Amino acid sequence: LSLRLAREKLGSERAYNLLCHTMQEPEICLLVGQAAGFPAVCNYGAIARAPGLAMREALHRLYAGATPNVYICGGASMFHGVLDKISRFSLRDGAWEMMPPMPTARRLCAAAAVAGLLYVFGGETEQGPLWFTDTSWRQYRQLKTAESFNPFSGVWRTLQDMPTARAGCSAVGVHGMLYVFGGRIVENVRAAAERLDAAVGRWERLPEMPTARSGCSAAALFGLLYVTGGKGSDGQIL
Repeated sequence: LSLRLAREKLGSERAYNLLCHTMQEPEICLLVGQAAGFPAVCNYGAIARAPGLAMREALHRLYAGATPNVYICGGASMFHGVLDKISRFSLRDGAWEMMPPMPTARRLCAAAAVAGLLYVFGGETEQGPLWFTDTSWRQYRQLKTAESFNPFSGVWRTLQDMPTARAGCSAVGVHGMLYVFGGRIVENVRAAAERLDAAVGRWERLPEMPTARSGCSAAALFGLLYVTGGKGSDGQIL
């Protein structure tokens, strides 16, 4: 019996060593990842040591060659109030699917993507009774919460709060940084600009924008950040 167990152990070790050697080949990892899909690659890279290293490196190539998806985060409906729902539209399949809900229900939030992760910032949630169908009766509390979503593993993570609570802000991600601009607290329109370092999870206040605005848009182009439109502090459309 002990001899048979020893042979089985030796066979397992040989199989593992063969797997380690085989999975060190980048092209093999890429082919396996394409067949298994993103979630399987993430799980394998997390639990395996030597072979998982090459698979984790292949994950970046898989992501770079993947068809992009469109995400819709939060919002509100008349009968269900503020939503924690998140939907994903596949440009490849032309179909929608529901994703795991956000930890925080919110509307008028901002979202951006960096390094394969989706980030959601701010917004507002309801406080008080939800049974009024007339939304003018509802009161809202602006949020400073920040959360990230891993589309490969389907897991949400709560991040450090933003320095400034706000709804109607805009966000953009570039070079591992997430930038959040503008927004409002109740009717107080803000010129705030803040930056999150995704690698360390730390926020930093930036110089305020020349113009306070909410409901604006933000984009990055050729090393510069652009913030356009929205509604100003006097209610004017910018």
